[in-house]
Amino acid sequence: MSRKLETIQFTDKSLKYFKKMDEVLLGSDLVLMLLSISPIYGTTRLQKEVFLTWKTLFEKETADLGFFPYKFGAYSKTIDDSLDVLQSSGLIEIRSKNEDSTTYSITSAGKRTITRKLKDMDINLEKLKDKKIDWDELKIRGLMKFVYRNYPEYTTKTKVPSLKW
Repeated sequence: MSRKLETIQFTDKSLKYFKKMDEVLLGSDLVLMLLSISPIYGTTRLQKEVFLTWKTLFEKETADLGFFPYKFGAYSKTIDDSLDVLQSSGLIEIRSKNEDSTTYSITSAGKRTITRKLKDMDINLEKLKDKKIDWDELKIRGLMKFVYRNYPEYTTKTKVPSLKW
């Protein structure tokens, strides 16, 4: 059985809201920004680097990402969901060797998408590039320590209390 979709009508208020989404960074945008610099190896690292990108550089320009304290510190289901959408849209590639070894990389379509949005928002990635180089040099334990010590409010549910001060 097939159904004909009805025309969707927006109120002026909801249309204004949806147009504003082009003026803010979303979780998917932060993922694309990071991956446009270099691939990310590991799901925990990806969560932490998105979190740090949001907190240290783009908090004012970004929609609420829903980070909350979890097993390994700051975690966002929104980011997990964004990864699924980005992959199914062909904007990123996710390769897993096993449960602990996942590689996230951007596709050429993903690069075009984020380049266009950053140009429209007049955002330069130079500061993020410098930060990402520093974060990538840390082993995952060091990156987690950095997040735990700078954002202790996200460590209340940790399974690794030894990383806290």
